[in-house]
Amino acid sequence: MTDQETAQQFADILQDAILEIDPNIHFRWQRMFGGAGYYANGTMFAAWYGHESVALKLSKPDREALLQMPGAQEGSKQYIEVPLTFLDDIPLLAEWVAKSIAYAESKAATKKRR
Repeated sequence: MTDQETAQQFADILQDAILEIDPNIHFRWQRMFGGAGYYANGTMFAAWYGHESVALKLSKPDREALLQMPGAQEGSKQYIEVPLTFLDDIPLLAEWVAKSIAYAESKAATKKRR
């Protein structure tokens, strides 16, 4: 599978998770830095770094909680790669995507206020 196909596959999975949360969320993605960035309502909440899984931007408590789950790995800074099993469990992934979107939007709102 090419990088483009892999990035698209993760986009499809994330879009399914977002549809579970709220079908009105505007989802898009773009290739960047050899991977991909995934956006909800214009705010990046997830990334793919060319590894086997997608990483979610999470608050420190949520990062720590996710890292306790088998298969989760640190991505970079605020991003944690979800366990591969999450990719086959859309309702479970949707719970974490909702946390990721909420956190990413709260960080974006803080930046806009400055």
